[in-house]
Amino acid sequence: MGAFVRLDDTGAGGLIHMSALGDEWWDLDDRSLTLTGSSSATVIGLGTNVVVEVKSVDPLRGHLDLTLVHAGRALH
Repeated sequence: MGAFVRLDDTGAGGLIHMSALGDEWWDLDDRSLTLTGSSSATVIGLGTNVVVEVKSVDPLRGHLDLTLVHAGRALH
């Protein structure tokens, strides 16, 4: 489905759909709950800082769709 994120400023949660992760293939590791980009080797998992853009908002349903701009390192 994609990656769920929480926005730092508001605490709102949203989804980056797989189609909004970019033009590469992403592999899901069920054990570590991470997504790894096949060409960039970017890893997105719990605690990874990401920069996103708001793609769409549906306030009636409480949905926030996001697009990945950049993925940083995981927080430990």
